[in-house]
Amino acid sequence: MSDLNLINTLQLKIFVTVAEERTLKATAVKIGQTPSAISQNIKALENFLGVTLFERDSRPILLTTAGRRLFSLARELLQKNDEILEAVRSEKKKYEVLRLGLGESAAGSFGPLLISELNKIITSVDVVSGLTLPIVSALLSDKIDVLLSPYPIKDAEEIEREVLFEEDFIIVVKKGHEPILSEEAFQTLIISRPLIEYNQDSSDRIQADRLLRSLGQKPVLHTSVSTSYLVVGLVSEIDGWCLIPPINLWAAGLNCHDVDFYPIPGRSLKRTYWLAHKQIRNQALFQLVRDKTKKVLAENFLVSMERELPGISKFIHISESNKKGFDQ
Repeated sequence: MSDLNLINTLQLKIFVTVAEERTLKATAVKIGQTPSAISQNIKALENFLGVTLFERDSRPILLTTAGRRLFSLARELLQKNDEILEAVRSEKKKYEVLRLGLGESAAGSFGPLLISELNKIITSVDVVSGLTLPIVSALLSDKIDVLLSPYPIKDAEEIEREVLFEEDFIIVVKKGHEPILSEEAFQTLIISRPLIEYNQDSSDRIQADRLLRSLGQKPVLHTSVSTSYLVVGLVSEIDGWCLIPPINLWAAGLNCHDVDFYPIPGRSLKRTYWLAHKQIRNQALFQLVRDKTKKVLAENFLVSMERELPGISKFIHISESNKKGFDQ
């Protein structure tokens, strides 16, 4: 790659100041350097440009023709440079702190990517993660600013919410298990293999149980645990099965490579992930988190998921508009 012809902005600033102050001594005081350092910077700029900028024999210092041409351009450039710095710094000052709540599956999947993206423009991102109901309570009690959660918070009038994405639940079985491609195969799985579920306070468990009741089937036996890592790990270890959203599969870490996954034959079970905040809070901050989350999902996370688990991304649907729910 060839060298870039970039002008040193400090040298430009010194040049403009010398042109305005007309003496090296006054410039040195204003810039905070010695007169010798000022002279060396001017000489370096002249060498870089290949022209003489000041009449050396005049007192006070006067610009040459080339110096006058550069002076007007340099002031414009330095002003634009200041505007750029101010724009970036003011944006950062605008968002000093974000208290972010993440559901367990979000924290264990795309959470690190999202936090990294937010840290580029927010000074401090404080994250609370865990089960849905406790972090919903944190939002309602003003302990967090923005919440990413599968819980819709329908009964709180002060809460504004938007759909981020929707997931289709999938059947997860031990790798190498007979494919679950029909309703009959699914029914056989339910009555023959142990079901691994989340604990009873999990919203995902509530949805999965509702589907099983609609099928009129009761699993032969089951184990309930608190994390996706354990759910998927036990599916592999004891040759069981589970019903989970695809992001939870990714949150299981290395265990996700020891299982296979299938759509639910003849049924549809979905989980909606919401972004919520109190209406009295900073609307711009809410929109920032929304836009960054969708960007991370579409450009980074789903690409990585699909690469590691081919076919998984078709079960995740990012909301294209900023609406309060999916069209039915």
